[in-house]
Order: sequence, then structure tokens, then C-alpha cells
Amino acid sequence: MWRRFPIVFFLYIALVSKWLFTSYTVIFNRSIHKQFTRRLSLSGEIVPATTYVESLKQKFKGFDFPAYKLREWFSTVHQVFFDCKPEQDRTDCLGQLLKQTNLEAFTIFFVVKEPNGAYRFMDASFRNLGTETLERFINRYHQQLESMTRLSIQTIGLEYVECIGHSYQEPTTSTPFK
Repeated sequence: MWRRFPIVFFLYIALVSKWLFTSYTVIFNRSIHKQFTRRLSLSGEIVPATTYVESLKQKFKGFDFPAYKLREWFSTVHQVFFDCKPEQDRTDCLGQLLKQTNLEAFTIFFVVKEPNGAYRFMDASFRNLGTETLERFINRYHQQLESMTRLSIQTIGLEYVECIGHSYQEPTTSTPFK
């Protein structure tokens, strides 16, 4: 029995070492990959909002996006219209916005098709009743609220085509009642 002990012990140590090395390598590689792809995807996928709207006008003939609804930038990764101070990095600005919990409301922009075949812009706003982030709301909208919006649009005789972006309303600093 004692003769086998060194062999078994050696195999045990080898397996544990291999498992630890593999686990550490996988965890390390995942974190590097996440950091690299997040930075790469965010930095290359932020375009001026007017550029994105022009591409929508080409895709949907007769489509008109109201200029007063536009924000300065658009993230094609997150489909978010957002504003950013000139001295601030757009990627960092977007990251902060997606995590912000004090936004007044969230706005969804979508395209509908009228019975005559014309495309039209519509939007819907959802108040932020708690401390929800824009990032969480976008996921919740597509998982739960989009089907409700689609049905609501159908009840007025329009066809919901697609969601074209998300936006937000800044928190108000003044209190309406004193």
C-alpha cells in the first residue's frame, strides 16, 4: 500500500496543478478578452446621430426623424442616442450613462408602417419609477415591454416594424412642489 502512495500522491498533485493552471488561465484570458472587446466595440461603434438617422432614411423610404428628438451621438452596439461633453471621452460617457440610476424616464424610438405602406417614426416613454439603469431598461424592454408596445401599435391600425434606438430624459433638479 505504501509503495503506491507516492504514485497516487504525484498524480493527485499533477491533476490539481493542471486544474489550477487551467482555471487561472481561463479566468485571466476571459477578463483580458472582455476588457479588450468592450473597449474595441464601444470605441469603434459610436457615430454621430445624424449619420445613423440618414442611414434609416435610406432604409425606410419617406421616414422622417424629428430633429428635436436627436441627441449628439449614437452607439450602434447598445442602440442608444446620447449626449456627451466635448472634453469627455465618448466611450466613458456612454459607460457612465448606461450605469446611471437617476434618469427621469427612458424613451424608445421605433418605426411603424401605416396601412398605405408609408413608414413613420414613433416613440414611447417609460418613467423610471425606481433606480433602474438605462442598460437594464433596454434589456427589460426587449424581453418584456416590446411585445406590449407591438400590440398597442396594432390596436391603432399600424404595424410595428422595428426598434431603432433608445434614449433617456435627464433627471430634473427642481422640485415642482415646495
